[in-house]
This record gives sequence, structure tokens and C-alpha cells, in this order.
Amino acid sequence: MVEQDETETGLRKTLNLGHTAAHAIELCSGYTIPHGHAVAIGLAIIARAAEALGWASEPVEARILASLRANNLPTTTSFSPEALANAALSDKKRAGGQMTLVVPRGIGDCTLMDIPVEQLERVFRAGMEAGA
Repeated sequence: MVEQDETETGLRKTLNLGHTAAHAIELCSGYTIPHGHAVAIGLAIIARAAEALGWASEPVEARILASLRANNLPTTTSFSPEALANAALSDKKRAGGQMTLVVPRGIGDCTLMDIPVEQLERVFRAGMEAGA
């Protein structure tokens, strides 16, 4: 995959699944939460959001969360959706007023979605309320 997309302009970007929320969690925690744990939480948030917002074409939340829990990884955070959205504004995946999210449409099937940065809090909230 890296050889097919050395400059990370397309396919390789899908490796960032969960990373938008993960980087925000790391920033909010002052980098006290390990990267892998932050990515696990980010995966859980985007999986829940994908289903809650109708972006997934098949159920993804249950399988992703089961895999994370089977490996004793965290799936929730105490940071608010607002705090995560504000922290995510410094993410490298932001281009002006848009943020590129990697969204699971199905298991093994991710897509890139550009959303207005003003919608980040709504996305995080959907992914966090669904798991509450």
C-alpha cells in the first residue's frame, strides 16, 4: 500500500482510520495517553459515528469494538466532543475549512470524507453518545 501511494494522497490515507480523534485525544491529554490507546478510542468513535450518521453501508461498530475489547484496548474517553473538535483543528488532515476523515463503510472498506470543520463536534458527539 505504501509503494502504491508513497506521497499519501489517496489509498494510504486510509491507514489513518481513527487518527483524527486519536491525535485530538493525545493533545487533550498532554500526550499522557499512549498513541495506540488513543487510536483505539478514535477507531471506536469513528465506527460509532459511521453507523449513527448513516455513513456505514454495513454494521461496523460491534465488530470493531469487539476486536478492541478482546485486546483490552480502551473504547471511550472522558474528553468532551467539543474539546476533541477544538484539538482536531490543528490536525494535518485539515485543509482550510475542511477535514478529511477516514470512515469505515464496512469491514475492510474505508472511504475518505471531507467534512466542514464546523461539523467535527457533531461527528465526535455522534460517536461518543452512541457508545455511552
